[in-house]
Amino acid sequence: MRRLDVPAQRLGFTDLQKAKALSMLEKTLTSGHLSAGPWVAELEERIGVESRGAEVVAVSNATTGMFLSLQGLGVTGASVLVPTNTTMATFSAVIAAGCRPVLVDCAPGSLTPGLNEYREAAVDDVGAIVAVHVGGYPSRELHDVAAWARMSGYAVVEDAAHAHGLWTGDDVGVGDVAVYSLYATKVMTAGEGGLVITANSSLAAHVRSARNHGKGASDATPREIVGFNGRMGETAAAIALVSLDDLSENIAARLERAGWYDDLLAGQDDTQYAATAGNGYKYVVSSVHARGEIRSFFSNRGVALAGEVFPLPLHLQPAVGIANDFPNADAVCRNHYCLPIFPSLTRPEAEYVASVALEYLGERERLLVRT
Repeated sequence: MRRLDVPAQRLGFTDLQKAKALSMLEKTLTSGHLSAGPWVAELEERIGVESRGAEVVAVSNATTGMFLSLQGLGVTGASVLVPTNTTMATFSAVIAAGCRPVLVDCAPGSLTPGLNEYREAAVDDVGAIVAVHVGGYPSRELHDVAAWARMSGYAVVEDAAHAHGLWTGDDVGVGDVAVYSLYATKVMTAGEGGLVITANSSLAAHVRSARNHGKGASDATPREIVGFNGRMGETAAAIALVSLDDLSENIAARLERAGWYDDLLAGQDDTQYAATAGNGYKYVVSSVHARGEIRSFFSNRGVALAGEVFPLPLHLQPAVGIANDFPNADAVCRNHYCLPIFPSLTRPEAEYVASVALEYLGERERLLVRT
């Protein structure tokens, strides 16, 4: 097959999207209302409708949204169960909220913990659990996990940074609050930003006030809480609205390409996670081979693999300082790679990527036979 150069992802906006964003930006600059204005309000309203009437609070980023949510749930000072297979941002939010992270291993062969793993990790003073929708895949057994957490008196916080669009389904948003990232590389983006989605009106009111230094109805209203600057600007909200306009098409295109990979890689030794169960943010392949070797093999043939989810679990991060044994997370973090997947990936590009994957597996099999 003819060599192709395939990037890990293609970021950017179409000419139509750019025209819409520039028109909105011109209105913002003309009005002089640069922060927490009509575009922020529209974004919150539209996502609220899509998430079946939940309250939505737009914030500066998902990390801020998560730590303000934990504070609003009243769990400051308590322990919080956190999957070890997640980004440092999840851990940072728990620390910023004044909580003690207790790490949880993945279920065997899974990107996330299941009910048994959360139960086994529970300590006496748990105030909340965090469930992470890694790579856009709904967290494992979340309905059962949420039911157990509620019976135990724990709040349920969903790190939905990768789960855009799944707020309309049944497998995301089952906890007390879900927090989404609008970072530049996500399925839906504002460049920088986050969304807090909850059916708890008291929690939404707390986050809405806390994102603006504890402000109430006006500057003259006495402050009941010490807040922070977690506001989303109008420019970010305008970009998010443009991205939201095409979100359904974006996800559909990603899932179509995940289906291509499923068909092209069917029957291989390495196994794919069920990408079509999520939003197509990542196409994760579980492998028994060394990832560094895999990356080099793909790179030498012009294919840039996407970022892993995640390359290093929290318990192996020096800054975390928790050196417990989490064998399932160690295995899943060490033994997976992510194929490039994005809406503009062409069928020939997907076929070429799959051919490289199959070529690699063939070479490994020949090496194993020789040794």
